[in-house]
Amino acid sequence: MRPVPALVLVAALVAALVASCGGGEEEPGASTARSAVLITLDTTTPRSVDLYGKDRGVTPRLTELAAESVVYDRAWTVAPLTLPAHASMLTGLFPLRHGVRDNGHLPLPRAARSVAEIASESGALTGAVVAAVVLAAPYGLAEGFDHFEEPAVAGGKGMYMSERPAQSVTNLAIGLVDRRPAGRPMFLWAHYFDPHAPYEPTQADERAAGGAYLGEVHAMDREVGRLLDRLRGEPDFDEMLIVVVADHGEAHGRHGEATHSALIYDAVMRVPMLVRFPRSVRAGERSQETVSVVDVAPTLLGGMGLEPFPGDGQDLARPVPADRGVYMESYCGYLNYGWSPVVAWVQGDTKYIHGTSPELYDLAGDEKEASNLFAPDDVRVTRARAALGRLADARALERTEEDVVDAEDRVDVSQLGYAGMAAESALIPGPLEDTGLPAPRERMGELDAFYQAVLVRNAGRLSQAIDQLSDLVETNPGNNLALSTLGTFLVDAQRYQEALAPLETLLRRGQERVIVLVTLAKAHSGLGEKDKARDLLRRALELVPGDVNAQAELSKLGAE
Repeated sequence: MRPVPALVLVAALVAALVASCGGGEEEPGASTARSAVLITLDTTTPRSVDLYGKDRGVTPRLTELAAESVVYDRAWTVAPLTLPAHASMLTGLFPLRHGVRDNGHLPLPRAARSVAEIASESGALTGAVVAAVVLAAPYGLAEGFDHFEEPAVAGGKGMYMSERPAQSVTNLAIGLVDRRPAGRPMFLWAHYFDPHAPYEPTQADERAAGGAYLGEVHAMDREVGRLLDRLRGEPDFDEMLIVVVADHGEAHGRHGEATHSALIYDAVMRVPMLVRFPRSVRAGERSQETVSVVDVAPTLLGGMGLEPFPGDGQDLARPVPADRGVYMESYCGYLNYGWSPVVAWVQGDTKYIHGTSPELYDLAGDEKEASNLFAPDDVRVTRARAALGRLADARALERTEEDVVDAEDRVDVSQLGYAGMAAESALIPGPLEDTGLPAPRERMGELDAFYQAVLVRNAGRLSQAIDQLSDLVETNPGNNLALSTLGTFLVDAQRYQEALAPLETLLRRGQERVIVLVTLAKAHSGLGEKDKARDLLRRALELVPGDVNAQAELSKLGAE
């Protein structure tokens, strides 16, 4: 059962607190579980955090927390994408087992068991504050939360969606703590989004940190510190477990990728991770254990004194096996651009990346993954492929017909800088399947070409932008994002007949999205085919009732 809207939950929660806590007195029969807090840092690289390099004063509050925590030097995420990574944190499952493979695609199945659900069943108060709509309730992560606060869907600058700033996240999270009944344990999740592009810190933060991206990290650190200050005022703080971890990093041009999503090199896959165990056990320790974000769920549950569910992660309160391996993937290129999926297995200092063009790296001597050592008969390749095969054979969560996102609830993640063009019916190949598609690392020029075309369009050179996108589509007809944008640009140029081909191609591929239907309707309208345009717009309104753009176009045509 999906959660009810946040405002309804707020009212219900306040009423419940008034009825249950009697002005702050402890509830009779309250849970015996302990409290836990998860703080997730979107798009935050280890190298941006002082703990993992030179102390530049960028993240002083995380440095303070580290003095009473374990700092993990070898922590990896599961995907360079916000939704799949957080799904793994809350379920303890790798993406190929929980089924969330891209942003804005499919939700977490109802069959999943999450930290919030188990904590709620134990009697704990559960609350979450997320800063980006890519984590909105329809995508399944709100299950089990008494209160789930997400930002409104609102257009921002250029491709990007407005985000909830760190100060607002902290204010809302503190509000949840303030309303907690005395003696009742809680599970709190606070998600900070500031370091995600575009980087727009205040001038003071940019100067203090030495750059726009670092300025965003600096501002986020300050607000994380303010939340920690409030938590320290809680009577049970000493027994509280706190996990601070990033969902993924940012490439900043490494391996040809400007931001993140398509590649799985350590520039985006290594993440900062701190765990403050109850009573500050192991305070100040630096761990060289191989850990993953799938360890977050069992660690949180263990810290709360609750029984972890079976999964791929482990409670980090226990020693991690020295020979442990961890999995990671990106299916973004496959689902959106017509590229091969890429998956990886890290064990010890060996990292194997499987795809159309396999790669093998020795991380001990090649941290930048610059020297590909791949040889088909290398024992390290054989071992990694065997591990990937075992994982592919492991039982995945069952997905029912109800495990989809309603059209009216779907978030247009392209406004967040993601592609978001995958059809829900898209078949997902296994990690070792040979798709024969181009390797993403060989296609980074396509992304540059796409962004250059958009910039040219924004500069008013529409014809040039169309030519550039046409060349891109000719080079790779499977690039759905380029097809959609090309159709839009052709309609803008009133080249309606030419716009039909790329837009109809998208529909044949199952890309029945409002933006595609409305743009195609404009093309038919421009050709004088009013009835076809009306049919397309009515279909768009069936998908998203009340869509402003579809209604406006239908009004222009008149209701015949």
